[in-house]
Amino acid sequence: MRAWLTQSLDAFRLQTPAQIAASLAYEQAARFAGLELQQRDSWEASAALLQNALAEGDAAWHIFMECDLLRLEKRADAILLTDRAIFVLEFKMGAQKPDLADLRQSDNYAMDLHDFHAGSRGVPIIPILVAPGAPQRGLALPLFWHGVVPVMVANGAMLREIIARAQAAIPPPAQAIDAQAWARSAYRPVPSVLEAARLLYRRNAVPDIGATRADAHNLTRTTDAIARVIAKAREEGGRYVVFVTGIPGAGKTLCGLNLVFGALREAGAAFLSGNVPLVTVLREALARDAAPQGGAAFQVAERAARTALQNVHRFLEHHVIRADEIPEARIIVFDEAQRAWDQAQATRDGQRRKSHLTLSEPAHTLEIMARHDGWAVIVALIGNGQEINTGEAGLAEWGRVIAAAPSWRAVAAPRSITAADPAQRLAEGAAPWLAFDDSLDL
Repeated sequence: MRAWLTQSLDAFRLQTPAQIAASLAYEQAARFAGLELQQRDSWEASAALLQNALAEGDAAWHIFMECDLLRLEKRADAILLTDRAIFVLEFKMGAQKPDLADLRQSDNYAMDLHDFHAGSRGVPIIPILVAPGAPQRGLALPLFWHGVVPVMVANGAMLREIIARAQAAIPPPAQAIDAQAWARSAYRPVPSVLEAARLLYRRNAVPDIGATRADAHNLTRTTDAIARVIAKAREEGGRYVVFVTGIPGAGKTLCGLNLVFGALREAGAAFLSGNVPLVTVLREALARDAAPQGGAAFQVAERAARTALQNVHRFLEHHVIRADEIPEARIIVFDEAQRAWDQAQATRDGQRRKSHLTLSEPAHTLEIMARHDGWAVIVALIGNGQEINTGEAGLAEWGRVIAAAPSWRAVAAPRSITAADPAQRLAEGAAPWLAFDDSLDL
């Protein structure tokens, strides 16, 4: 969990709303995103509203504003952490009557904390949609439990009462929430979400996933070869990169998805791709297939799809920032791994984002997965015969970083060292860290 502004309530109340808005504007500028005057005014108004609502709150409570949920590619407006509860606040400053989309957004942020953030388990999570223009009305509090309660809507006057009454209704915990420990907590999908993601895939009938020139025999042969390497890694406590090669349309993506949702489902494997449109389309397709009628069921399905299908750049950024965090999966499938960024591209600042990477993406991937005590496996899907563009590392960078990492070995098909383009070759001939298996070529 990373927030642009993190303060105790005592420190938060000592600043003016303008100072708080300026701090947030500075953080946004550091991320190379343009700042609109309307956004600054909205932050200032939100800060003033919060200060008024929390005038009598405990000084030890903590405020987090603009909270990045990096792995989920989302950002919540504000989170209030008390000694016993998590209040997730979404501000709609100009809304007179919040619509269904606003309510779902607030609910999704709260559910995401519960489903993906380890520090938010076993704690009441209270989503509040704050709309200053909403009409005043009577307040009926839900029953609180260790989970997410239904979204409550508050105007400026009601926010103080909702927080005060909710706080009073929740029994004091045996141990108060530690704000620093909570902020450091790891990304950890709950088992039910992982299982839901697997169900999504088992039920899918998405042509984009099923369209492949690979026959069932070849997919089974390749899957069995990967399984043998994983079994060897488990037995030895070793670390392996398994390279699966094939021309476009050969079935590499299908093979990777079959691994994550099929053969490797018990290992909690994750499918990572830098192809943002692919990730978006697959998430949407899987969720639509699981919940064709939409509504709340679709929101649950879409959240489950995000667990299994992740943006590889956000995965790496998250773990580079959180250098002490061990990935939740011992096995990752890296789609189109030949397009992983080289060091120059990985460390380059973008127009809207500051890079936190210091190495190439293959190098960071090995370092992150090596944080596991014992075995780990990276399944790298490689598209053969495709041009390597500027900023893309190709197989050569993967070979370089594996050769430089004594704890890592690789298994690949022989074609991984025979390409005409040096950037497409894993090594210049045989290497002590490299073993061959013909079955890894689709």
